[in-house]
Amino acid sequence: VGRMPEGRRLVELDIIKALGVFFMIVLHVFVWWYAVDDFRAPDVHPREGIETLLFLELIGFFVFMLPITAGAAFYCYLTKYRPSLFSVARKSALLLVLGYVVNTLAFGVDSLWSWDVLHFAALSFLVIFLLRNAPPYILGILTAVVVLITPFLQNLLGKWSSNYLIIMLIGNSTGDHYWAFFPWFSYILFGFWFLKLISETRIERWQTMTIYLLSLLVVAIAILRSE
Repeated sequence: VGRMPEGRRLVELDIIKALGVFFMIVLHVFVWWYAVDDFRAPDVHPREGIETLLFLELIGFFVFMLPITAGAAFYCYLTKYRPSLFSVARKSALLLVLGYVVNTLAFGVDSLWSWDVLHFAALSFLVIFLLRNAPPYILGILTAVVVLITPFLQNLLGKWSSNYLIIMLIGNSTGDHYWAFFPWFSYILFGFWFLKLISETRIERWQTMTIYLLSLLVVAIAILRSE
């Protein structure tokens, strides 16, 4: 696998992002209207099979690809435009503000401070920018570390889950906050790491295939374990 030409647009990445957005919409339509004990309208009956492995988890697989492709796309952005810290911080701040605006428009003033995907993306992009020059093996290790320490942090910090900073880090069980930094940052970091690895280092095809297969194995195990 050779180096990726600087500034090249990855059509494959665009296709996966498009599929992720489409299935994100499909998933939320069914969850909001048909999932039991969710936001379903009282006159709408739950549709059999909506909460099964086949629907939520396999369709949800494409949804989970969104943060991975976001990390890969951010790598492309950094290599093409080489922005400054100020530029990335400014864009992250705008994305953060946009998240609160969307909360208000979609759910009302009561949900203004809900932590959601745009807020998570804003924080993650800023952190990844600070890690951008780390060697690929360091980024790979950090990806695994984020996954492994998440349960520990949730147990350690869970009693302070009403604190907004803690909500940003690990979320809470109220149902008002989503996309906590731990463990979701591992998805974005994985996408960034993988594209950096195959773009900046010369690895053999069998090594690339091994990464693909191991990634699919992890996903399969997660699906079978309903995680």
